[in-house]
Amino acid sequence: MELDTSKLSTAMVGLLGIILLPLGGMWAINTLFQTGIEYSFINWVACVFLQLYLQLILKASFISTSNTRK
Repeated sequence: MELDTSKLSTAMVGLLGIILLPLGGMWAINTLFQTGIEYSFINWVACVFLQLYLQLILKASFISTSNTRK
């Protein structure tokens, strides 16, 4: 059984992004607005949930607008 290196590297980059992007979001909000958000697991999970929720909302809005153009 051979592993496809492009799929493996894509999975690793995706996993790294899932871990680091919420931390980067918290850092950016703290830097811009001086909110004092702590870097904890609960805050990380909240940031992941917020990102996924926004992606779902945006995807749903773009799908509905692309269907109406046809």
